[in-house]
Amino acid sequence: MSELEDKNKREQNDYKNFSRMIRTLEKQTETSNLKIKDVILTYSMTEAKELVRSLYRLRHVLKTKCDLK
Repeated sequence: MSELEDKNKREQNDYKNFSRMIRTLEKQTETSNLKIKDVILTYSMTEAKELVRSLYRLRHVLKTKCDLK
């Protein structure tokens, strides 16, 4: 594989893994007092930044849904 193909493959795998992590995190936070900060610290810096962005998007969606009720 070329370096570019390898990078693309890694990014696709990272996206799949990250999506899985977000779903797992959502389930864990529904059932426990999990501290998000502790979870984020286990990820690499890039993953952590993406996770934080996703959490802010999730928070926005949740706030919007709660405001509508």
